[in-house]
Amino acid sequence: MVKPVVCIGFALLLALSGCRRPGTAPPAPAGTEPPVSSTPAPSEGPGTDASPGTMEVYLFGIGKADAIVITTENHTVLIDAGENRHGPEIADWLLGRGIAEIDVFIITHFHKDHVGGADGVIRGLTVHELIVPHYGKDSKQYRQFIAAADGAGLERRALTDRFAFTLDGADFTVFPSPREYYDYGGGGGEAADDEDEGDGGSGNAPKENDFSLAVSVSHGANHFLFTGDALSARLEELLSLPEITEPDYVFLKVPHHGRHNKRSAAFIGAIRPGYAVITGAQDQPADRRVVAALEQAGAQVFFTAGGGVFCESDGETLTLLQ
Repeated sequence: MVKPVVCIGFALLLALSGCRRPGTAPPAPAGTEPPVSSTPAPSEGPGTDASPGTMEVYLFGIGKADAIVITTENHTVLIDAGENRHGPEIADWLLGRGIAEIDVFIITHFHKDHVGGADGVIRGLTVHELIVPHYGKDSKQYRQFIAAADGAGLERRALTDRFAFTLDGADFTVFPSPREYYDYGGGGGEAADDEDEGDGGSGNAPKENDFSLAVSVSHGANHFLFTGDALSARLEELLSLPEITEPDYVFLKVPHHGRHNKRSAAFIGAIRPGYAVITGAQDQPADRRVVAALEQAGAQVFFTAGGGVFCESDGETLTLLQ
């Protein structure tokens, strides 16, 4: 595995700016990152370019909620959209950077801190492909999301099998849970899903978090994994997949805002990322057992409670800034 480069200061990033694509400025502190452009038409299948180009990842610092923007040379992917109030903010942030279109919008699951802002994003930007897990729910945020998608004439691709696509030099694979959600009756609702140790609302039945879509991204030698709010049952599924466990990961979006469950340590030990980001809030810190497992695995840990986290990959090295 090629060793990545970490940048945690603006001055150092200026010195590294030669690896950025022409015409873009080096990133400023969180919330003022450089403009990138987006065009439609993602394609399925493996990449064919000799060079992967540049890929940028920005994880918003919006408390205990997920919103993650991934941009390649010409395309944009959004994973989740935070809570209701975050949707217009995310759309404005993207528009301010010259991004009016999202090629692929992935909702990992339908909890309010992941789907809540989706309607604002859809109303504010042009979305070309919408990927969701294969279940629905009766909540205000979900109904608002469906109304916005229907109003935009946007079809939902509800995954029952893995889905792969390539944007420029980045290969994406989205992994759904193989289980049927209705078999478990929703697992006890969002409050039950936020318990640290639990694995199901009834016995060991998976909760809604356990139907989170997982997104794996390969950009040259750099491998990224985004895990939504996966709990024990979902982590066990992912650990059974060679496509998940075999890559050498440079980056992990830590499951479930850094909350602990009985598969946390095993999952982190198998993934062994170089860098890990925990999306959380100051008043809801990550579980110290999760942080300890990440550090034991050799990861450098970043927290969006301290502000957004910006990453840039050139296919060989990874630069981070917070």
